[in-house]
Amino acid sequence: MDVIATDICVAHGFRLTEFQLINGNEIIEPFFCIRDKQGVRQGPNYDEVEEPLKILLNMCTTEETELNSA
Repeated sequence: MDVIATDICVAHGFRLTEFQLINGNEIIEPFFCIRDKQGVRQGPNYDEVEEPLKILLNMCTTEETELNSA
């Protein structure tokens, strides 16, 4: 079994990352998490992207801060 990690976006140095557990060509389980600058997972693993994305978007409430695609 392998893991594929893909960063979806970055806000304030935190990354929204999608992880896919794969077995051959079959995706067994996808999940999402927020990681800090050192790559450490912060909080739980999420089954859907909406909740962690909303958390990162709420961090970007000023015009000075923008969300960067990873």
